[in-house]
Amino acid sequence: MSRDRFSEKPLYVFQNRKGLYFGSEIKYLKSLAQKKFKINEGHLVRYLFQGYKSLYKYDSTFYENIENFPNASYANIGKDLKLKYKKYWKLNFKPKKMNFEYAKKKVKKIILKKFKQKFRSDVPIAFCLSGGVDSNAIVSVAKKINNLKTKTFSIIDKKSEYDETKNIEKGVNYHKTEHINLSIKNKISFNFLEKVIAYHDSPIVTANYFYHNLLLKKISEKGCKVVFSGLAADEIFSGYYDHSLQFLYETRNNKNFLKNVNNWSKGIGKYIKNQRFKDPYLYIKNPLYRKHLFEYSEIFSTAIKKNKKKYLKKFIETKFCTSLLRNRMMNELFFEGVKPALQADDANSMFYSIENRSPFLDKELVEFMYTVPTNLLMQKGYTKSILRESMRGIVHEDILNEQEKSGFNLKVNSLFDLKSNYMKNKIINKNNKIFSIIDRNFVISILKSPDSLQKYSKFIFYFLNASIFLKNN
Repeated sequence: MSRDRFSEKPLYVFQNRKGLYFGSEIKYLKSLAQKKFKINEGHLVRYLFQGYKSLYKYDSTFYENIENFPNASYANIGKDLKLKYKKYWKLNFKPKKMNFEYAKKKVKKIILKKFKQKFRSDVPIAFCLSGGVDSNAIVSVAKKINNLKTKTFSIIDKKSEYDETKNIEKGVNYHKTEHINLSIKNKISFNFLEKVIAYHDSPIVTANYFYHNLLLKKISEKGCKVVFSGLAADEIFSGYYDHSLQFLYETRNNKNFLKNVNNWSKGIGKYIKNQRFKDPYLYIKNPLYRKHLFEYSEIFSTAIKKNKKKYLKKFIETKFCTSLLRNRMMNELFFEGVKPALQADDANSMFYSIENRSPFLDKELVEFMYTVPTNLLMQKGYTKSILRESMRGIVHEDILNEQEKSGFNLKVNSLFDLKSNYMKNKIINKNNKIFSIIDRNFVISILKSPDSLQKYSKFIFYFLNASIFLKNN
């Protein structure tokens, strides 16, 4: 058995005295083994209190004795049916001497060559389009370079502080794509949430990925069988706000350091809303700062009814290299961000018999970017500078010049009626099994306060998912 380099496709294994069972969906393992699996309570507790970034720090799943097959690995199976894992590929950060112009041209050459291969399809294709550089790069290369028919689909939340409508419209008008917006207007049935959770064999990683399921429904209705997303560009080219602070740490001894700080303050710094990331010297003062990864978990953990030491794991970080920024990016690529997103992408697309493709997850592209010196990743205060500049003349200039990162973030009260009978009878009901894990009064206090509900929206989404998953298993 083997699994792909980046965990684009799932693979689960279970072993008992009767045999070895493996499959791309846990429901198949249940069927093959003819067995009811116990919920892995520790995994559920980590999801609830530490969020999705904690899920793939280990090979465990939401079920006891079912494990994730490791990425970029194969297993030899002996006569005793024991799996002996071996890595067949490993990403290393080995910077080589090069200038920005070379890096930019090389990335453009790889993208144009590899994306053309990834666009191959004998069925209609679709593109998930946001207002950012990543998805616009894919659509632009498809339309402008490869002259493909492009159907683009976006989720629009006009009430959100992260509304990307203007940039989405620029991309659509620039390429004249056949475009459909899915607007968040009506509350969604909890019964549909139950159905999606059952298909995923797990709680859903984020509210965005729940709504992403509805976007794929629309894509399926339009007859498309392959969908492209811009996933992983941030982890390959360095695109997050905290990356910009880690970049300042990496260049702290460079002669251009103060210029970099000034560019950051005039650019990215103006758009950061998170107070903890407003200090350009954050990582210079404390290179071990990681509190943002399990956001608010210290507050939520006060309400846990289980053994904290047993279930809530301390933050761990795999040591890939000595570079702070590159090590963070690789942890995000292989454990914290991309891996849970790929699991959700695959489950959502398979729900509608659609193939999901993430063209940035390309061996040649990723390996090259991890030979690029760190000081080239950001230029003049711009994140993802190499990607931006490689796409000049292909992607709309305004999108390439946008410094504000407007990642899509759905609020749980935009999706569901939290005052419905379903909430009252099935979720907040004191007999709900979830209240053996978390204090009921703590949850009710959040639901009653509009400010808390806004602030802790992600936690309430996790709570709803964990409740339903526990109830139905």
